[in-house]
Formats: sequence, structure tokens, C-alpha cells
Amino acid sequence: MQTVVRVVNFIVSRALHHRQFRQFIEEYDTEYGDLLKHSEVRWLSRGKVLERFLSLLSNICTFLDSKGKWEPKLEDPCWVTQLAFLTDITCHLNTLNLQLQGSDTLPSNMLTAIRAFQNKITSLYIPDREFIHFSKLRAVTTNDPYLGLQPQRICECFARAERGI
Repeated sequence: MQTVVRVVNFIVSRALHHRQFRQFIEEYDTEYGDLLKHSEVRWLSRGKVLERFLSLLSNICTFLDSKGKWEPKLEDPCWVTQLAFLTDITCHLNTLNLQLQGSDTLPSNMLTAIRAFQNKITSLYIPDREFIHFSKLRAVTTNDPYLGLQPQRICECFARAERGI
């Protein structure tokens, strides 16, 4: 996350870089027209920042190279795989968080949402390596879908956390 914040702040904090970056990505007709600035205060914004950063990653790498600000982690397949997993899991946590909010939310609906989230997490470690609920991770994986990840260990951590609840 530190690398993402550092790169986003480099682009967004300087008006000239920010304007040049917006013009740069407009040329490529990308889904997003701009980067979001990361805020430590709002936890939900972290997922949106990661999602947008990952979708603009190739454009960001090209832009940083043009500015002479090369960031080696952005081209490391292991790091990109971990970033994709972090993006997916943060999006799932944001969705769960929103489902649990609201004064008219019934406890039975909350429990159903939590169980669905747990099932998504436990489906991460599937021998055939299809990441059903992890679309961003599936999009960046190549020949070695577990590059930089240890899904069995991640599932064990979630199982320990569940037993502790």
C-alpha cells in the first residue's frame, strides 16, 4: 500500500503532473479519467484507490517512466499479484461493511452476509486455481496464479480468525 500511496501522491499532489497525467490517460480512452487521492481517514476510500490504481497500472508505469520516476515494484509480477489480491479482498470487505450498515438491517441478514464473505475467502484455495470471486487477481495471473501468494496460508489465517470470533 505504501508504494501505491507514494505513486498516487507523486501524480496527484503536483498540479502539473496531475494535469499531464489526466491528459495522458485521456489519449488511451481508459475506463477512469483520473486517479483518486488516498485518504488515511476514510477506510472505504482505500478500496476505491486500489481498484482505480490497478486498472490504470500500465498507464501509470508509462507516465512515471516519462517523468524519470521509475518504480521497480510496479513491474514486479509478484508485487502486482499481491496488489490484485489486496484490491479484491478490500473490495469484498467494503461490500461486506456496506451490507452490515443501516438501521433496518436484520441480524439474520448480517449473518448471511458474513457467511457469504467467509465462503468467498475459503474458495480462494481451490486446486484448479480458478479465482471465482477474485476477478482482479484472475486478470493479472499468468502461468503461475499463486505467484507471490500463499492461498492456503491465507485461508488458514481466516480460519484461525473465525475460531477466535
